[in-house]
Amino acid sequence: MMQGIPISASEEEQALFRASHEGIKQGFTGTFDKLETYLEELKEYVKMD
Repeated sequence: MMQGIPISASEEEQALFRASHEGIKQGFTGTFDKLETYLEELKEYVKMD
């Protein structure tokens, strides 16, 4: 699990960080889903050799 927190952030920056959290989470989830698919395909390819 990845975690992040704003450091030395103003109230406005902290609010922006909190508001952006769901979008960031979705982005990382999509990226890791694609990586998982790629690695599974690669594993199948390597077995063929």
